[in-house]
Amino acid sequence: MFGEVTCSIACRGVLNDGTLSDLIADGQVLGNASPESEVNALNAFFTPTGTFEASGATRDESPANTFDFTSAYVALKVGRQTAYIYNSAGATQTITYSGNPAGGLSHVTYVGTPGTPSSGPGNPPTPQVPLPAGVFLLGGALGALGVARRRT
Repeated sequence: MFGEVTCSIACRGVLNDGTLSDLIADGQVLGNASPESEVNALNAFFTPTGTFEASGATRDESPANTFDFTSAYVALKVGRQTAYIYNSAGATQTITYSGNPAGGLSHVTYVGTPGTPSSGPGNPPTPQVPLPAGVFLLGGALGALGVARRRT
């Protein structure tokens, strides 16, 4: 059993398919739970938009069961599983972990900058949609018709 995580403001759990849940977070078995593997697993949720860099992740090797975080995501390593929590408030908040003391909270890894919705699931980046050339052609044709009408 992973345990229970509560947030002081608002956070959501990341599920195996990359969607968010208000109630749960799926645990991932990563094998080598290095910051790199944790960031890579987080990026895999959001492929092709995953853009987190392992060099930007920071790790706390001996977290208390209650801790503050300001990052966009926090990875909690308990036993063999890692669960990802999304900071949906985009602000500093306190997380409290209460769970299986035998599994124990091994470490937490902080990833990303809060308040960047393009980095969160359920908030995909707004795609840049090119304006079709047909709009310019239509505008030019309508303008030419207007000029031609004035001449007659």
